Amino acid sequence: MEFGVAESTISRIARPLGLPSYTAAARALERIRALTTGERDVLARAAAGESDEQIANARGTARRTIANQLRSAYDKLGIGSRRELRALIGSLRERKK
Repeated sequence: MEFGVAESTISRIARPLGLPSYTAAARALERIRALTTGERDVLARAAAGESDEQIANARGTARRTIANQLRSAYDKLGIGSRRELRALIGSLRERKK
C-alpha cells in the first residue's frame, strides 16, 4: 500500500484514465486531495453539467473567477476538460463500489 490506498484500487482507477502505472494513479489521488474547498465545489458543479455562468451565479462571483478556478483545478489534476473531469469522477465512484 502506498499513499494510504490499496494497490488494487489504484490500478482499477488507472486503467480507465489511461494512466500508465500504479504510481501515476496514486499521484492523481494525491492531486485530488490538494484541491481547495472552492475548487472542489466548482469541479462538482462543472461535472454535474453546470456552465461557468451558472456556477458563477450560484456562488455569487464572476464567470471569469470560475474559469480561473477550473483551470487551476484542472492543472492540479492533470486534466484539461470537463469530459476528462467526468471520466475521473466516474472512475472514483467505481472505486467506492
